[in-house]
Amino acid sequence: MLVIPADVPMHGNAGYLIFYGNPNAELPRYQSDLRVTGEGYGLDVANQHYVANLSKQMGQLVRLRCMREHGLEIAAGGKGHGEPPTIDWSCDYVDPGHWQKLRMRNWAACPNFEVVRGPLCVRVRRWGFPHSPIHPLYTPSRMHMDQTYVFYAGQPWFVKEGRFDVIQDMHIEAMRDDEWVFSGYSFTNSVWLDAMGRLHEGAVPGEHADNMWGVGFYHRDSRDAFIALRLEHTAKNFEGLSHGGTATLHYDGHGQLWARYLANTADLKTGASFHQKNAYTIAPFAKKTGAREVEQLRHRLLQPPEVRTDLAKVKTARANGRLARDGETPATAPLKPAAWDILREVSDDQIYKIKSGIVDLGYVYDLRIRDGVAHVLVTMPHRGRPVYQFLVTQGGGRVSEGIRERLLKLNGIRKVVVDFTWHPEWTTARLTVKARKEFGWPEK
Repeated sequence: MLVIPADVPMHGNAGYLIFYGNPNAELPRYQSDLRVTGEGYGLDVANQHYVANLSKQMGQLVRLRCMREHGLEIAAGGKGHGEPPTIDWSCDYVDPGHWQKLRMRNWAACPNFEVVRGPLCVRVRRWGFPHSPIHPLYTPSRMHMDQTYVFYAGQPWFVKEGRFDVIQDMHIEAMRDDEWVFSGYSFTNSVWLDAMGRLHEGAVPGEHADNMWGVGFYHRDSRDAFIALRLEHTAKNFEGLSHGGTATLHYDGHGQLWARYLANTADLKTGASFHQKNAYTIAPFAKKTGAREVEQLRHRLLQPPEVRTDLAKVKTARANGRLARDGETPATAPLKPAAWDILREVSDDQIYKIKSGIVDLGYVYDLRIRDGVAHVLVTMPHRGRPVYQFLVTQGGGRVSEGIRERLLKLNGIRKVVVDFTWHPEWTTARLTVKARKEFGWPEK
């Protein structure tokens, strides 16, 4: 996944050059306001507009704090139904006879998750079968759920994408895929968007109740707002999908909420699938321009820039200065090729009969050389092996010399600094062609 901070006017054009294939390239040092703390899926994600807290238990969005001057905090309190309260209460369904509600929020820990952390966005995906209120007495594996949050640098909005996949014929009394609950009364007005993307305030007319493409709240004085922009909502092998979910300013015992019931009292067949993609904005709702700004944001998100590679060839290339940083040019990085070759000789002592070293295995994320000091950034393939130091210095087994001993043999290197990171997490995509062949994996 490639993410770049593109600034393209609506329906406009912009050109970006992406350079790749430089063996001396180093990891970029982005100027980014995105700050991510925590481990696994229980993260705190912040940018200049908001701070989002994800549950340490099941990864659901617990609270959202606005970074405006008074710092409105949106949260959900109370006892809930036994699980910790969160502001995002989807996804769930009710089984036949209203016997019980099965939901992702009942997870004691995410059965499956994937987190990608970068300087410009963080992506948190969780998936598995929902749990019963008395799990594991009831462990029905009928509907698989998959949900992803994506938070971006510099943006007052974030994205949630999810899907339900029916793997066995089943009956449901109700099913929700977008429900938000806010304790207290932080907002005074409700808004909604019709099928044409136009924003309206107040009550939803009956003819639009099942065909809404946005919903939310704002406060008439502070102009604080939280609005959902529904971008995609589709079903496969199912008729009668509802796009409803009106906002409620007073939900007795809770506060304010909206809930989208995509299906009610229905028989779902094996192979049925439901998909959603929503953006949620916490930008202030301006008195005069708020409606237009929300409509334009949704329009931009529905009309992303089209990426084209058939650019006209430049007859005469001109450039002032240089794009490469220190250490990325042959003139300033004569040691780079030799250093990379030496790092390729360092082995992982626990992998037998494999000649590929830590470079071909994808353990080395970055190599920088400045004034005789080599900085190496490495990872390990999984958290069951957190002790990376055996790669750094001399050890037993097949690792006769580690990173430090080998690099110090190069003329021009007087010191070696090895740093470690879990982010981004190692995946098999980092294996080179050489390593994949040795493991018997097909080439990409």
